[in-house]
Amino acid sequence: MVYRVNMITYLDQVESIAQEGCTIVIKFDGERDKKNFYTVVLSGGQLKDDYFRKDGADLPLLLREMINFYKNY
Repeated sequence: MVYRVNMITYLDQVESIAQEGCTIVIKFDGERDKKNFYTVVLSGGQLKDDYFRKDGADLPLLLREMINFYKNY
């Protein structure tokens, strides 16, 4: 249940970032191994030419890192 609550919180924050003009891609890649199953990408908006992109196995961790990157930008 904690995983679900965290995901809802993270997705709410991701939506807020998108509403500020950024583009966000969350990819589930079934052709990759499990350690790189997810990819998150953040670009545009206040980031201009900068971006965040990361692959991994833990989607909540990737989202948290992306959100922190944006907040600290």
